[in-house]
Amino acid sequence: MSHMAERVTGQFQAKCLETREAVATRKVLKDKRYKNRELQTMRFLDHPNVVSLKHCFFSTTDDKDELYLNLVLEYVPETTYRVARQYPKANQRMTMISIKLQTYQIFKALAYIQAIGVCHRDIKPENILVNPHSHLLKLCDFETSKVLVKGETIISYICSRYHPAPELIFGATEYPIATDMSFVEDGVLAELLLGQILHKRMLPEAVNPVPRLLQCTAKMRYEAGRVIGQGSFGTVFEAKCAETGETVAIKKVLLDEEDDIRELQILQLLDHPNVVSLKDFFFSKTDKDEHLNLVLEYVPETLHHVARSYRNANQRMPMIYVKLYTYQILRALAYIHAIGVCHRDIKPKNILVNPDTHQLKLCDFGIAKVLVKGEPSTFYIGTRQYRAPELLFGATEYTTAIDIWSVGCVLAELLREQRLFPAPKDTVQHVLEVLNVLGRPTDEEVVCMNPKFKQFEHIPPIKGQPLYKIFHKWRPPKEAIDLVSRLLRYSPNLRGTALEACIHPFFDDLRDPNTRLPDGRPLPPLFNFKAHELKGASAKLVARLIPEHMLGSSGVT
Repeated sequence: MSHMAERVTGQFQAKCLETREAVATRKVLKDKRYKNRELQTMRFLDHPNVVSLKHCFFSTTDDKDELYLNLVLEYVPETTYRVARQYPKANQRMTMISIKLQTYQIFKALAYIQAIGVCHRDIKPENILVNPHSHLLKLCDFETSKVLVKGETIISYICSRYHPAPELIFGATEYPIATDMSFVEDGVLAELLLGQILHKRMLPEAVNPVPRLLQCTAKMRYEAGRVIGQGSFGTVFEAKCAETGETVAIKKVLLDEEDDIRELQILQLLDHPNVVSLKDFFFSKTDKDEHLNLVLEYVPETLHHVARSYRNANQRMPMIYVKLYTYQILRALAYIHAIGVCHRDIKPKNILVNPDTHQLKLCDFGIAKVLVKGEPSTFYIGTRQYRAPELLFGATEYTTAIDIWSVGCVLAELLREQRLFPAPKDTVQHVLEVLNVLGRPTDEEVVCMNPKFKQFEHIPPIKGQPLYKIFHKWRPPKEAIDLVSRLLRYSPNLRGTALEACIHPFFDDLRDPNTRLPDGRPLPPLFNFKAHELKGASAKLVARLIPEHMLGSSGVT
């Protein structure tokens, strides 16, 4: 043991046994929420006004149930909080030179960490160390600090309640590193000048202001109309913006778990012509419940309703629409998959269609998730008829390939005018329906779906049937059957990516400059790719993806 604890100082004061140097040891419980961010941040910091990290080590309790990270820091005996508190007790005021000296050093420390993109997010007198002899100041406690990335949503309920920046009070989830400046100017500096906390009195509205403020104004901004969707997720209303007269859709979600804001966080990241856009959001509250209201662009139809209208009229959906809709689904998936988002509930009801332009929008990100390699996710997810086989086999580590399988199910449904796997009552029946189409997977394919699956003997030896027989009655193009066969592979890595599927010959008509909609109008924009959509794609793939006549207008060369 190289360090010996002596006393608790907010952290531990300790002494290095080898050098006899006094140090401070900060002991932090490592649970599933703790991500070593403080350690990662402090390893990069080296400045005279920032406390320095000397060493770190891990320790456990006697029963080894809990793991702790111990940060060994330079020891500074006082904090600005304790120093400032001594003056009122002695009926004195802190000298102006001391206030200037401390404030200047705080700004100097912030200038350094801000230059490397770090926001401290908890500037307060307790987190500012002071050497009482030299009056050298050290910024400390980087537990809630974060490297801020533009466009990344972050929590607003952060920092000490007496020193919040106004943007945090108003619930901002995207804020700049300048947030720390408000902590200093309105918090620490004001406290040093006044000899007391500036915002000490807490009004009831200040405890949780955002829902109340937005609840008051929401009714003024939006006039709710008819219900256009309902489910376990909540209710979707058609509404009108009172200021602009624009028709919007408002999705009202009950807030009862932490995951309920995940959809909001994901939608704030997305900006694509084939993904429904988030226009606004607000909170509303009743005596019992609190709701998150997502204000989305309004698209009048769903693919489910469009397909059903053809069936009800005893008509076939024109093949150009099947191609057009499937391509746009794949393009939307290529975009969200590129930033790590898996939708996890691809189905016709979650695909919006503009009946005039036939532009498609992927919607309902209620169970979408940013998948992280090595992080387990639930396998009981999504609508059963479109659920990928790896989920049926209990995989908890899966990839965005589950969305690709779902697209294969949607395409098959559009071609057959009915679901490929009609109405499984439970997982066992669903597995049997998949086996009746594709046959029993090999042991290698099962391992690809779920390496932890061991009950191979329970998989019945059912022989599948050729897809052309399944589709024979509807006589779709052979390219369509081939695409379905590629999307519905047992092995997730053999399904290919959404972008690779976009270059399948089934979509060649869409790349023909002479192709028009059945009523003679042009196709909606299909090749207006941004550079980030094609990031990582090979030059060969891009060359096949964007038709020659669109190269000049696609934005990609």
